Amino acid sequence: MSSTSARPQRAILVTGANKGIGYAICDKTLADAADTFVLLGSRSAERGEAAVKRLQEKHSPSRVQLLLLDVQSNKSVAQAKDQVAALLKTRQDLTLWAVVNNAGGTGTGQGLGFSDADSFRLCQDLNFTGCVRVTEAFLPLLEKFGGSSQALPRIVNINSGAGPGFVKNCSAAYQQLLTDADKTLHDLNTLVDTGEQLLRQDNPLEALKAAGLGAGSWGMTQTMYYYGFSKALMNAWTRQLAKRTKGRVLVNSCSPGLVHTDLTQPFCEIRQMNPEQMNMLTPAQGARTPCRLLLDPAVDFTGRFYGSDGLRSPFHTSRDPDKDPEYQAPPEEEL
Repeated sequence: MSSTSARPQRAILVTGANKGIGYAICDKTLADAADTFVLLGSRSAERGEAAVKRLQEKHSPSRVQLLLLDVQSNKSVAQAKDQVAALLKTRQDLTLWAVVNNAGGTGTGQGLGFSDADSFRLCQDLNFTGCVRVTEAFLPLLEKFGGSSQALPRIVNINSGAGPGFVKNCSAAYQQLLTDADKTLHDLNTLVDTGEQLLRQDNPLEALKAAGLGAGSWGMTQTMYYYGFSKALMNAWTRQLAKRTKGRVLVNSCSPGLVHTDLTQPFCEIRQMNPEQMNMLTPAQGARTPCRLLLDPAVDFTGRFYGSDGLRSPFHTSRDPDKDPEYQAPPEEEL
């Protein structure tokens, strides 16, 4: 009979993990998979240390470690990568097996209107470019060490229903750009530049609508427009990366659902409702689908998007996990 301890311990990096969904993913990972070691990514040392302490007290002091990481800083990401590389060299029993890109937010755009191009750029850098920055830095370590595990290493990108919702309201040309795995990162970066240029025009809302970038299609606030744009880009890059690394890494994305966190608390305040009245999930509930893509040995697919109910969902349009059946993808969508 084979021994689990004979296999390398799987190190899993989770960004933005000192609270909310990221913390819940760390907690569930440690609880559900005894052979895992969590690298808890945090921009704040103080909040990160507090989160690590809670997890160490609940699980084991030897299975979780703080990794200072600001996804918007090239220097911070490079330093974090070097730290993990050094750890893997000293810990022969440890392999970097997964990266969970959870860090994100809405940026600083507030209110109605579409005039703040700087806030737009900040949101794209946080949610989209930050995901790319972290993944490209750690991908060589995943591919080098992850292959020693029984299954392929994994990348899980924490997305949102706002991503497919944004794509749904774009022109056919932009829908293709945002779903075609043969497009490139350059194409996506060019789209960010286009969005910023349109936002700097005298009537940015009309400019975005005329360009086919979905603005105003469903009464969206400025903040949520930027957020949906960034999540659509994140999903598009998920597809591109999955095709590029097929056979070496499994790359998928998912929506954790409408989870009550610091990010969603303003929705409660605007509607003057509590999380229960808005049917919000807890962070622990939001961690279920990410952890399935992360830990389930039956996951052998790549380049897919899953809803908070654990069912496959489309990249190009919205799917309500409370009402709609699982998405049946056409054969040409499979990678």
